Amino acid sequence: MIASISFSFYCALCLLSATIKTPTKETRVQFSINNAGLTVTGSIDSVIVNIAFDPEHLSNATIEGIAFASSINTGIDIRDRHLQRDDYLHTALYPEIRLVSKTLKRVSKHRFTGTFDLTIKNTTKPITIPFSVSYLNGRQRFNANFKINRLDYLLGDPSPILGNIVTISITSIAE
Repeated sequence: MIASISFSFYCALCLLSATIKTPTKETRVQFSINNAGLTVTGSIDSVIVNIAFDPEHLSNATIEGIAFASSINTGIDIRDRHLQRDDYLHTALYPEIRLVSKTLKRVSKHRFTGTFDLTIKNTTKPITIPFSVSYLNGRQRFNANFKINRLDYLLGDPSPILGNIVTISITSIAE
């Protein structure tokens, strides 16, 4: 149930980062999902991202990310361990969640959209993710908010209690 959330984290994480190749406190991947009428939140805390992004040369730009599913953090250890089991993220067999850009397009001065391949477990699907880029003290700040259906990536089974839609938010600051 929360596993779908961790998968979302990864997506978000991978989306936003510019030329960062190591885990950084400058990238936050957060997620939320409805569970039994309550909103459950969490994050994926270990991520590696690589972004080569020049808004004037998008045909040469790339955004790639790896989120380590075992770093899922909902604030409840027993839930985190459950999400790492084979019915959700199956971290023993699939330790990484990957997001790789295919095309990036400008929507307005600071808004963009990207088509990415998102791989969770053994499933790769294309996903379109909107994001913005702002500048502060010579650094790029990437922000993305998007939703995925956990069932598309075989994260848990259909449930009348656990929602299917995971909301993901990613913020990354890069030089």
